[in-house]
Amino acid sequence: EAVLRLRRANAGRIWLAGTAMALPLSLPVVNLLVPILGVAVFTHQFHRMAGDSVIAVPRSPAL
Repeated sequence: EAVLRLRRANAGRIWLAGTAMALPLSLPVVNLLVPILGVAVFTHQFHRMAGDSVIAVPRSPAL
């Protein structure tokens, strides 16, 4: 339930970031860098969304 609320509250931001990652995939050399950039963008977005919300995001236990 908490994840669904977090996703609904940030649906536009998630869609825009996904679209921005999909467009450069059609460029021959740039498409090699897009996965790295995508990980960085979505990690940044996740931390921003988790900081904006009152929903506690559980941390995974240390191995």
